[in-house]
Amino acid sequence: MAEDQNQEAAKKYGKIVAQAWSDPAFKQRLMENPAEVLREEGIDVPEGIEVKVIETPKPTRYFVLPDEPALYFHMPAMPASLEERLSDEPLPLEGLISACCTHKTRSPP
Repeated sequence: MAEDQNQEAAKKYGKIVAQAWSDPAFKQRLMENPAEVLREEGIDVPEGIEVKVIETPKPTRYFVLPDEPALYFHMPAMPASLEERLSDEPLPLEGLISACCTHKTRSPP
């Protein structure tokens, strides 16, 4: 489902870029009021989000790194004391406190 949405968004983006290249009036509107134009073209722009269109010079390309999302979290490194208690052997279910995608822990002896 997400892949279908990504493909649809890519098509809409491509259509907007092609129209901006071929239609100076559309390009001007896009530059002046991008959020409105994007919404008209079926791209969701939530209220409160500022959209800026940057026309790059021919030999320049930008890689845009967005802010970290508020819900993003960093996984801390595994403490050495925990690493010593881990092994590649499967753990028996008895005494298992927790398990996640990165490690398993046993209850203290």
